[in-house]
Amino acid sequence: MSKERNIALLTDTTCDLSDEVLRENGIDLICFKIALDGEGYVERQDFTPQQFCAMLRNAKDLPKTSQITEYEFLDRFEAYAEAGKEGVIYVSINATGSGTNAAAHRAAETFRRQHPESGMTIRIVDSRMYSAAQGQPKTPNNRPEGKRGGGRARGREKKTLRLPSSHHPPPLQAQNGS
Repeated sequence: MSKERNIALLTDTTCDLSDEVLRENGIDLICFKIALDGEGYVERQDFTPQQFCAMLRNAKDLPKTSQITEYEFLDRFEAYAEAGKEGVIYVSINATGSGTNAAAHRAAETFRRQHPESGMTIRIVDSRMYSAAQGQPKTPNNRPEGKRGGGRARGREKKTLRLPSSHHPPPLQAQNGS
């Protein structure tokens, strides 16, 4: 009999997964900051993706983003530890195009140094992608037909990993003024 683990699943808002997919799979988000026409926003907290598209249509300038900081990750990791999580898996935006992945690694190192008694493991995965592709990793079962390794053998069922919802943290609430 295998022991089930209490793992937090985390990704950043560049994954572009719907709220429904996030909820159904117990995935928590950490949010990027966006500046648009001199105003600062927190992605997915201050607007929906649809509202952001409308904001872009009316914008005078292109948006600017800011990477998620080491301190934001450290706060999140500490909250998971306080909630009794045994581990965290964070799937990040492409590390070559953003410092966010490196910030997560620094936060994990800081967490381990500041909390040597914690047995919580932290795994950081570079998605090597941007946008919705980040939330849809390539597997042998989801490659387009005709591509190398694509398609499924006749009669073989697609297998999907589904973790019980009791193993996922509720989304953390943003604190005003932070």
